[in-house]
Amino acid sequence: MRAAGSDRSGQARSLLGYHLQEVGYERFFQELAEMAQAALIDSRVILAHLKAHPSRADRFLSDLGRHEEISDPFLRQFTEAAAKAPIPVLLGGHSLVAGGLLALIEKAGREREQASGSATAG
Repeated sequence: MRAAGSDRSGQARSLLGYHLQEVGYERFFQELAEMAQAALIDSRVILAHLKAHPSRADRFLSDLGRHEEISDPFLRQFTEAAAKAPIPVLLGGHSLVAGGLLALIEKAGREREQASGSATAG
């Protein structure tokens, strides 16, 4: 998105961004919790969709969940709503989200191996 320039050109679109605009922060995360047990969200795409350009510092504070230190009003409210969501929510850019997914896949694989190993051991 960034390399193509769609983050600044206004061409970036996000279904999550549209839904967030429609229902607001709290309902967005409540509905997400009704469909998932956890969420990894590439917030950079949502920011580009909304044509929001918070500072680099604010983006990284959001990734860390430190909403009270964020100066950009939208990102502060979005991050706070994510922190208060009924499910764990990880915000970040694509590299953070991708790394988190790889870690979850690896953990799930180990747990599956342990479960099948104990099932066949008995």
